[in-house]
Amino acid sequence: MSRKVITLILVCLVVCTAVFAEVTKKTPIVFEAEDYNGNKVTSDIFKDYDVTMINFFTTWCGYCIDEMPELNKLYEQLPKNANLIAICADAYDSPDDLKDIMDYFDLKFTVLKMTVEQAYQVYKTLGFPTSIFVDKNGYFLKVLTGAPKNPLKDYGNAINSLLGSK
Repeated sequence: MSRKVITLILVCLVVCTAVFAEVTKKTPIVFEAEDYNGNKVTSDIFKDYDVTMINFFTTWCGYCIDEMPELNKLYEQLPKNANLIAICADAYDSPDDLKDIMDYFDLKFTVLKMTVEQAYQVYKTLGFPTSIFVDKNGYFLKVLTGAPKNPLKDYGNAINSLLGSK
């Protein structure tokens, strides 16, 4: 793709993120989904943590897959009042690919299954990876769109900053 097209896409993501932020500040995120093992999970998953990071990914997103080992490390280092979950937005379209990713990286955190349409409907997510941070009631705290250069450090800093503001 040309630089102009990539720049246009990034501008659209920033604008959409701003719209998303305004919408979610006013209403808590409420959802029901199935986890990787087929168990029902609701937005109650947030209630025991001051901050939960929700990482949206797809099986076809190279940047998403590249950050999986760092997300695993981050999850294992989180303080007790923080959590990390992931949502695979093409889980139903690519269940074998999701299984391969789960197995290869031995992911420790909860992975939920949704469709791209559901991810957009609930979270207004348009790009992957996107990470949304919510409080224990499901209210939006912060959003990071795109893959950071250092996921462990950058996501960790975001979580610690949000915990420090509590």
